Amino acid sequence: MIRIAYQQFPDFYGDNDTLARTRLLFRTCAKTAVTKTQFDIDKAYKEATGLTLDQTWDLTLALFGLILTKNGGIQPGPIKAGDLKQNVSESDITRFVSMVSLTPQEFREKLKLPEYQVDPLETFNPNPLVNWPLIRLKNNRWVVPIVPYLFRRGTEQAFYDVIRYGGREFTGFFGYVFEEYTDRILATLGPSYEIIPEKRYLRDGQTYDTCDRIIIKDGNAILLECKTKRLGLRTKFTADEELLRNDLTDIGKIDDKGNVVHAIRQLYRTERDIRENCTGLEDLHKKITGTTYPLILVLDPYYLANAPYVKRIITEELEKGDSPIRDFSWQILDARGFEPLCALARQEDLISLVAKKFSSAELEAQEMKTFVDNFINYEKQINRDILMHPILLAELDALWKEMESRYGIKFKR
Repeated sequence: MIRIAYQQFPDFYGDNDTLARTRLLFRTCAKTAVTKTQFDIDKAYKEATGLTLDQTWDLTLALFGLILTKNGGIQPGPIKAGDLKQNVSESDITRFVSMVSLTPQEFREKLKLPEYQVDPLETFNPNPLVNWPLIRLKNNRWVVPIVPYLFRRGTEQAFYDVIRYGGREFTGFFGYVFEEYTDRILATLGPSYEIIPEKRYLRDGQTYDTCDRIIIKDGNAILLECKTKRLGLRTKFTADEELLRNDLTDIGKIDDKGNVVHAIRQLYRTERDIRENCTGLEDLHKKITGTTYPLILVLDPYYLANAPYVKRIITEELEKGDSPIRDFSWQILDARGFEPLCALARQEDLISLVAKKFSSAELEAQEMKTFVDNFINYEKQINRDILMHPILLAELDALWKEMESRYGIKFKR
């Protein structure tokens, strides 16, 4: 099931959600994160690709707009810089096309490879067109077989272009980006919720940090730990247990703080130490008098993350070591579930929703997105429009205004 999910589900994303999230992450949150770190993402992207992030964004929008405004997407002659109505040069176009295109022969060769070897940067889809959405023909002519792939390649997949160059430094920077994204999504919850950032405290003379965010209401709390680590492409498309165990735990690696098992240990320690009123947590001890609900938030789609097969592996790893963890419940959710969950909280109590998710083995096994979809479809029969988060709507509106001002194209939500 895991293998089938990663082979089929990515192409069923809503483009509106994906594009809005990408703009939020790379155009809005990244600029804020730059002020908190020494990592210069624009410089790194320029050194990695020869283009600035703005140039790649503009070229992507320009090509997308040109395709949409042409009859059937057909350009009668070679595309020139003047056609794109942007401040780009012919060499910029050449560099961009080289980065995102294959010749027909190269495309055929990619199709012969095992699916997990198609892209060394491990994008989440084995189709070569995801990473190389343009087919480069003779005489400076191109074909774009799947137009949304072009949009995604020049926007959300900037992550892969930079991580190849920035490595661990970029990974640390992107952690700040993800936390900024999380705060913006949580910011719409309203004044009845108290959101506590990570706190430093003491236990037995040693210094520790709580989980990334704690959301409190009426004595109950959601404990939230954010992780940007992704499953490897080979793991996704083989569902091999040993590979999955490696990705969930980073077995044998020096720094294992980016994985799901570490996140759960962090959540367990936070809950325990709040209950035990450790030094520095006295205020939280007074405020959290009811039930806590530990959540691990990841960015990438994490299909079947709460299903028995994955949960068994995680449970086995938690029971290892000097401080085994047993009888501790948690839930993993990705951005596709986090956003509509917080959007729904404008009408339903967030902590009550999460409590319901924890209320039975059947519901616990579901992805958060599935749980939210079922809740509005069968329990409350709420209009699905409510699930588009207002922060994403604002980003999407800004994107469509950008397209309209440049190309006169009007989009509907």
